Amino acid sequence: MVALLDSKYGEVVAAGLGANELVDMCTALVKINRELTEPQRAECRNMLGAVKPLLARRNRLVHGVWAPEHVSIDEPLPSAATASISRRRSATIHVEISFEEAEELANELSILGVEIFKWICHSLIWQLRREQVTEPPSEAAEGV
Repeated sequence: MVALLDSKYGEVVAAGLGANELVDMCTALVKINRELTEPQRAECRNMLGAVKPLLARRNRLVHGVWAPEHVSIDEPLPSAATASISRRRSATIHVEISFEEAEELANELSILGVEIFKWICHSLIWQLRREQVTEPPSEAAEGV
């Protein structure tokens, strides 16, 4: 997102935002960035669109309360688990995921992350080189 903002204050703007907020902000910035060609814009929007459902699955995996399933006495590890996931203003849902599905999700996120990084390096190289200002000047800190 920092490179899409093309501002020396980009790191401060992006700091602390959640992954979904960053994806939404990047999607909006890609739509208006005048340095991008239409093919670059379409490629980035496709990748950002693909990452949102993966992030939702990741959030269920990371933030759910998990209980092993189908555990037999002679099985060293459970083959799957069920998560209870609650969100504000919604009912708790129960999701089953196998360990193979969890590994596949991690692999998909890794591959897409690399593709997004390569796109940034190819499409926004000059913006990546912009100096970033992350701390206020010393005179701004006086009297605080």
